[in-house]
Amino acid sequence: MVPVKSFMVPKEKFVTVERDTNAQAAARIMRDRGIGSLFVTNQKDIIGILTDTDMMRRIVASGSDPNKTTVEQIMSRRTKRSWMQTI
Repeated sequence: MVPVKSFMVPKEKFVTVERDTNAQAAARIMRDRGIGSLFVTNQKDIIGILTDTDMMRRIVASGSDPNKTTVEQIMSRRTKRSWMQTI
């Protein structure tokens, strides 16, 4: 039997940023912590996830200014409908 602990994400890897955080600040957090994604929050609610792929496709490839782009603008998110399909 495999212990549940082996499937759990270490607390230090579970990192959140507020939705109005700019993309450059988010990228620095990801770099400094050695992680590839951040949970995006609206106060205490998780509203999406920002991945390194989101950064590459929606900032670097498009030539957007990472200081003027918020994480909410580039994060991956599920619609209410897709959340319902998983239940």
